[in-house]
Amino acid sequence: MSENKKKQLNHRTILFTCALDKKRFAIENNLFIDVSLLDVEDSVPQEKKILARSNVIEYFSRKNDFYTALRINPIGSHLGLMDIMMLCDLSICPDIILLSKVTNAEEIKIIRKILADKHTKDMPYIYSTIEYPLNSQDIYKIANNSDGLVFGSADYAAEVGCISTPICFLYVKSIMLAAAGFHKIACIESPNFYIYNQQKTKNDCKRAI
Repeated sequence: MSENKKKQLNHRTILFTCALDKKRFAIENNLFIDVSLLDVEDSVPQEKKILARSNVIEYFSRKNDFYTALRINPIGSHLGLMDIMMLCDLSICPDIILLSKVTNAEEIKIIRKILADKHTKDMPYIYSTIEYPLNSQDIYKIANNSDGLVFGSADYAAEVGCISTPICFLYVKSIMLAAAGFHKIACIESPNFYIYNQQKTKNDCKRAI
């Protein structure tokens, strides 16, 4: 775990919400969620990124009584750079910043340095999403600089050219789990895209335990 970080957050459920849909934003924790996450990455079309960022700035103008998170675009892209500028303008920083499509540890170091100037007192936890077929050394380095690892199954399957099955993901998830355990950070399963299919949701939760 990164040396300047606090102890791990205690959470089991993370609710992903598109940053365009203000009506679905969690204002009060009546959904019994641990973390409310706003997404400005894949769920937001490029032509609506500006609107999504505006909604994010409004949402983080007040403190919530539950953990909050924000998923941003890859920081190596121009969209990611715009997201970082937005983060520096927030009145209150999210508890967690979820970096998408992380490929090396330098990305985490960069965003920590940038946010340290504006959010020294409320420095967020940095979670890194593994969505590319990286080697084990890279994953361990990413884990060493992160506060949590998240598996992105959809993009990983597309990159590898495999079907989204447990067997296909066994290798990368084993490395992620080992790296997270070694560095004592969180390791989070891929988001559930079939929440209305209760049986599949139950099976996925059991498999993740």
